[in-house]
Amino acid sequence: MSQPPIFIHIGMAKAASTFLQRACFPSWPVDDHHFNEKDLELLVAESLDVDFFRQRFQHLTPGPRGTTLFTNELLSGSPPNVQQIYPYDPQQIARRLQHIYPSAKVLLIIREQRSIILSTYAFRTINKGFNSEPLAQFIATHREKMGDYYGYDRLIRSYGDLFGGENLLVLPYEWLSGDRERFLNRMQAFMGISAPFPEEGERVNPSDKSRGYIDLCRMLNRPLFQLFKLSGRNRNFGRRLHRFKQGPLQKLVGVMPPATRKPWQLDDGELGELHRLFGESNRRTEQLTGLDLKALGYLWE
Repeated sequence: MSQPPIFIHIGMAKAASTFLQRACFPSWPVDDHHFNEKDLELLVAESLDVDFFRQRFQHLTPGPRGTTLFTNELLSGSPPNVQQIYPYDPQQIARRLQHIYPSAKVLLIIREQRSIILSTYAFRTINKGFNSEPLAQFIATHREKMGDYYGYDRLIRSYGDLFGGENLLVLPYEWLSGDRERFLNRMQAFMGISAPFPEEGERVNPSDKSRGYIDLCRMLNRPLFQLFKLSGRNRNFGRRLHRFKQGPLQKLVGVMPPATRKPWQLDDGELGELHRLFGESNRRTEQLTGLDLKALGYLWE
């Protein structure tokens, strides 16, 4: 008797992962498990104990609902600006997941690079308080790592080679905002399930992208961190700082000139740099997936 399928959702970060983990997977007929930091540490350990890893999740394979789904956006590797904290190699993770669950099916959500980089920049600057670099410097600092991480064709080719192209589903984040039913139908068909879609409501885990607000947060992050540190309140700094930004800082932004409240737009230099980084990769990604990425606004050579 064949085992029920195992699905692995590998990300990407800032590509609807929180929406899927909170609004979809828990209500679908799957036993979903969010890999935590300990799970990831075991997965990337110098010496992988395959039997120990499998036994850790034996109660979920299969679980009471029959279909198991593992999820963590860091399975696609660490975003460039947090690689010093979570040094996860996506190619190593892919090989190890295939070694542990060779018949698994893999879900990957990609997102147009300008959008995902701005969202990551805003999230790290506003919500986490870790970034104090201007955007151009942020791109320059992480340029090489961005090329590796957001050049999706490398990851897609690796998973296709390891698990088989028929066991890999790549969906564009843009369908979720522009054709939500198509996005969720394709995912459920791939998983062999049928379940109601979550009601449309507020965005999950959004990041404010107005230039004035981001710039204000960026300039305040370092001095506020020092202030929290001096007061002995730097524990959970990001959460404390985010609460402050949602209060007094939001009021200040409300009286700033309207031009500063417009969404961030990349300048010609920043845009040209991203074209050079991702244009060719997006062409290869389209060939690998059959998705019409050019029509979805992806950078193109």
